[in-house]
Amino acid sequence: MSYDVTLAALAISAVLSSLVALLADLLLWFRRRRIQMTTPSPKALMEGSIQKLSEASKEMNKVVQEIIEEAKTRETALETLRARYESIAREEERLAKRVETLKDVPIEAARYFEEISRHQLEQAEKRMTRRDIVFFLLGTALTTAIAIVLRISGIG
Repeated sequence: MSYDVTLAALAISAVLSSLVALLADLLLWFRRRRIQMTTPSPKALMEGSIQKLSEASKEMNKVVQEIIEEAKTRETALETLRARYESIAREEERLAKRVETLKDVPIEAARYFEEISRHQLEQAEKRMTRRDIVFFLLGTALTTAIAIVLRISGIG
């Protein structure tokens, strides 16, 4: 009987070992299958990489365009500043020549020209004052005449 029990225990042990091995093999198969299902194929990986690369390239193109626009703006500003600098330099040169010319003029001559200029300005001011008075009187006379005409015609 002990021989039968030992033989039965060995048989049960063998069956259980086979079942455990089969179960482990089945679990391993499911795990591989799940990994294969979750791991993208090389083609899918390549397509994903190409898509990411394409998006990155578009983003870089936008950045490059912004840099180009900023460079154009700065170049325009620089050209404006250069033109202004050249204009100011020419004006400075002209004024320097004028100052140099005036250094050679005697003070008496400068005072004489100042007197002439002042005299001409005073005469111009007198003419403008007379002109303003004439315009004022003409405006007053015209307004009065219009008021009289409107009153006579009964409108005013």
